[in-house]
Amino acid sequence: QAIVSLTFSHAGQRIEACRRLTQQEMQELPPNMRKPNECPRERHPVEVTFEVDGESSYQATRPPSGIWNDGSSTVYQRIKMNAGSHRLFIGMRDSGRKDGFDFQLQQDVDITPGQHIVVEFDHSQQQFVIR
Repeated sequence: QAIVSLTFSHAGQRIEACRRLTQQEMQELPPNMRKPNECPRERHPVEVTFEVDGESSYQATRPPSGIWNDGSSTVYQRIKMNAGSHRLFIGMRDSGRKDGFDFQLQQDVDITPGQHIVVEFDHSQQQFVIR
């Protein structure tokens, strides 16, 4: 057998988009709170699906962290699987949409007995990586 670990933190998209304040709205604020944009903090939960050879192995909706629901959602799951050739698929929704995925990766891997594979999300490249 071998192990696949899903391990990453990712902040979902904001539930509401930032909006530009009008000049009048800015004048009504105290001087130390005058910013040109108002950005609500709350974020969408992150939905994750992981499949091995087309069969679901893990599915979860992870809420955002923080008192204001404005932090990252964290995924950590270890999955035992048989050694051999497998098609791995991971999909993630972070925008609140109902169908499809905002990010996904499908990759064929050859797993040896005792091997530990890690599935991460590379924030700089905005994509999943299997190591």
